[in-house]
Amino acid sequence: MNINFATVLMVLTCAVSGCAQVDDHVLFVTNTSLGFDADAATGGVDFGFNRQEGVAGPAYDGGALPPVYARIKSDGGLFDRNVDQQYATGDAARIITGADANDTNALTKKSGKVFFVGTRTNYGLHIGMSEAGLASLSLGIKRQEISYIPLGKSVNGEADIYPSALASFETGVGSKTIAVGQLIATGDAAEALAAKPELKDKVTQQAKEAFAASRDHNSTLISKATDDDQCFKEVEKYIAEKIPTDTPAFADVNNLPAHADFRKQMVADKSLRSACHDFSE
Repeated sequence: MNINFATVLMVLTCAVSGCAQVDDHVLFVTNTSLGFDADAATGGVDFGFNRQEGVAGPAYDGGALPPVYARIKSDGGLFDRNVDQQYATGDAARIITGADANDTNALTKKSGKVFFVGTRTNYGLHIGMSEAGLASLSLGIKRQEISYIPLGKSVNGEADIYPSALASFETGVGSKTIAVGQLIATGDAAEALAAKPELKDKVTQQAKEAFAASRDHNSTLISKATDDDQCFKEVEKYIAEKIPTDTPAFADVNNLPAHADFRKQMVADKSLRSACHDFSE
């Protein structure tokens, strides 16, 4: 079963017009192939890692969603592959993620609307065929994520509440293996996972790495120079003088691609080169 736009359209149509079946049930589906897979029903051929996840069900007035959790992790071995897969709903999803299993108060009043959260991942070679011929072709990583989640309301009705959902995908390359890991969660289960220090630390580190990847040579020089207190003061003063209106934070100037030309100007400035010896490298 592939999560495609037809499925999404069906769920969104229900969200607008109302579907009793979806409003009274939770549909939670995962589909995974590791290795080689050919499916005549979908016309798809995959070599590598292919996974679809989707959950649809009733939303609640207070911003709650039915809790679900699914995860798969593989070490990437070709023949002696180790796979760890989990799938849980309701209190089981709460317990396995560390949420309060007795916290069911939020699921007391349905909003009459439905939600949908889905992901699709192809890692490797994917060939999609149709009656007309080749429909899609991808080599490498192709990832799709979608959510349609009605907003809830606070107790006093004055604030909107955006319900929680969480999805992640990661890979690791060894000398002879390509490990993969993927998870999806909604409601209390998603919030419990998001609160775990190991996940928060990973997201923080990934954000730092993303900033580092966007840096050019000039930002690297500026970062080295900020170890010098006097240099840092001169740099902040220079930024305030040159960008007096809506002065951006130092971190933004030093990291964001939009300020690349300004960083080049900073490193070339004679007064800053005098105060910051690292600029001359």
